[in-house]
This record gives sequence, structure tokens and C-alpha cells, in this order.
Amino acid sequence: MSTPTLGTETVRTLIADQFGLDPAELADDTPMFSSGLLDSFHLVELISVLEKTSGRRIKPGEINLENLDSPQRIANFLGASAS
Repeated sequence: MSTPTLGTETVRTLIADQFGLDPAELADDTPMFSSGLLDSFHLVELISVLEKTSGRRIKPGEINLENLDSPQRIANFLGASAS
């Protein structure tokens, strides 16, 4: 079974919808956690949404700013882990 990949635009839309953000203010490279836009409580919810949408489990060791701090990083992380 193939794991669906999520593009940056899809990731931005998911985040904006989930957390009530204006999609126009959320760029591909917007730092969400390191800037304080989202906090650790949001992180738990984000992981849940990403797992449901992507069809893959995000392992504890993969939860870091390198993988999850911006829509582009999330899309790259999920795309790389799908291959």
C-alpha cells in the first residue's frame, strides 16, 4: 500500500484549518514552533492530524524542529519518509 504524500500547500491548508490561522499569513517557510506561533500543545494535535492525513506513524525520534517547524519542512519530511 502506498503512503500518500502531502505537498506544501496541503500542509499549509491543514495547519491553517486546524489552528484557525489565516492561510495567506502562513508561508511555506513560516517557522511555527521556533517563532511561538504554535506551542507544544499544538504539536501534539499537529502530529495527530499529520498521521491521519498521511497514513503513517510519526516516531518520537522524528519529532523535532528540523522536521516540523514549517509547512515546507513537514512536506519534505513526510515526502522523504514516504519513499
